[in-house]
Amino acid sequence: MLALPKLPLKTRRIICKPVAHNLKKTIAHIILLLIGIYFCNVNAQNYTEFEKELIKHHGIQDTLFGDDLWIYDKSINKIKKVEPSIYSKFGIETYLVDMTWYLGYHIEEVNCVFTFDPKIKKLEFIGELWCNGFKEDFFCNLIDYPLPNDKAVKKFVADFEQLLQLNNPKVKLEKIYLETGRTVFYQTDYIEPREIRKLWRIIVLNHPNGKLSSINVINPSSKTDAVIE
Repeated sequence: MLALPKLPLKTRRIICKPVAHNLKKTIAHIILLLIGIYFCNVNAQNYTEFEKELIKHHGIQDTLFGDDLWIYDKSINKIKKVEPSIYSKFGIETYLVDMTWYLGYHIEEVNCVFTFDPKIKKLEFIGELWCNGFKEDFFCNLIDYPLPNDKAVKKFVADFEQLLQLNNPKVKLEKIYLETGRTVFYQTDYIEPREIRKLWRIIVLNHPNGKLSSINVINPSSKTDAVIE
């Protein structure tokens, strides 16, 4: 069994609300998707409801107060709808949005991830995955994901990598270790300016009973361990 690095880790435990993953729910989402495609113009992205919520929470106001503000300006910022394979069955929409970040005297243009549940008009700001790391609102949906065999685990890891690459294609998952009830892999990224690939996080998927029960995210640099379960 692979021995994880013994660091004096500060653990942050995140308890997720139960999420059901079953065949009936999957079929229902597929039917809803087909109905949506039938009634929408498939040649153009339709994100009117998402943009309404985005403007409500992150739109330009007459007067801006405070610090660490994330602003969406319809006239200059772009929206792109993406469909990561790992979330295709949940009915949750995923978007990449160019946001303007105001932090003190600094103004940055950042490509951010948002999720949107069209049924209840729920908008979640995930931010930049590379910078912000693992947001429980984003990854809790994966808890109880069925992983009955090694083939399913390998497919899940590939889709998981695609998820992490949404706004940073340089991220890779390497040194993947498949064990009974556990999968361990390293998340690496290129560090500028010398473009050196560096270990960013160690991620542990715990699936002792044929489904994902928890995710450990170990950061060797900050010596922290986030447990999503």
